[in-house]
Amino acid sequence: MQNENKTTALALRPAESASFSTLNYAEAWALAGDIAERLHKSALIPTALRGKPADITICIMTGYELGLGPFQSMRGINVIQGKAALAADLIAALVQRSSAAEYFQPSATTDETCTYVTRRKGSSQEVEMTFDKAMAQKAGLWGKGNWRSYPAAMLRARCATALARAVYPDSTFGLYDPDELGIAVETVGTGETPPEPVDEKAPPTKTKRKRRTKAQMQADKAEAEAKAKHEAEKANGYQSEAEHDPETGEVIDAEVIELSDHRDDDGKPFDWDAEVLTLHAELAEADKQQALDLLPRLKKVPDGFKRDLHVTFNEAMKR
Repeated sequence: MQNENKTTALALRPAESASFSTLNYAEAWALAGDIAERLHKSALIPTALRGKPADITICIMTGYELGLGPFQSMRGINVIQGKAALAADLIAALVQRSSAAEYFQPSATTDETCTYVTRRKGSSQEVEMTFDKAMAQKAGLWGKGNWRSYPAAMLRARCATALARAVYPDSTFGLYDPDELGIAVETVGTGETPPEPVDEKAPPTKTKRKRRTKAQMQADKAEAEAKAKHEAEKANGYQSEAEHDPETGEVIDAEVIELSDHRDDDGKPFDWDAEVLTLHAELAEADKQQALDLLPRLKKVPDGFKRDLHVTFNEAMKR
């Protein structure tokens, strides 16, 4: 067997974590708290951490103790009931980075079985670990949640995690795969939990149609009239102000502005890249009234930037 690293585990880039891991504990804690406060409202962090700065801080500090950078930690770590639950590929990557493993890789993998092999440096003995369908059934896992949707991936995760803890306890002490703690998480690093698969054999569920109230019908009529008015204005060459839902504040349709109009008060080209970044930052911290105050600036933004800004604006309107 070749002794080269063939694992498909998540690669850990030293550059990201180097500067963070050199901080002392107090400095790392302060930086983790600052990152959590700045990012906990972002739509780009995992759903389980969104709006939870304390959980983000714990996640980052757990990664700090493992030599990971803040964003590596948020991508690959769940803290569940006080235990660090790492994605299986991250556990494998920690083993590889520890320099204790000569190799750590799958030798066979199917939808019903998975075998991993490894050898510690300085040892002549290869260790093999297998996890298969029968073992998953005995543990009450087979056919449920991710095990039903992604059996091969879940077998690899369980097998790799078990082998890593058995042979490299010095690198994996206290670390768990979320599946071992009974928590369903994403199979791939999306930050989202996959939906339960639909049983095509099951009879379709009949949903009782709810009767619409008079208020709902009036609201729908008013919305339809507003849209019709807006379309008429556009057809006549007018530029209307951005309309938004009176209850949620969500933008219905934005003002159309030609690129030739994008100049400052002196007639010079305006730096829209800087303005859009500033608006994103201000909207991320804004409440509903503050978001409305920013609306005049939003209306001047070029069409190519408006879609992402409207998402951030609508989130602010719901606070």
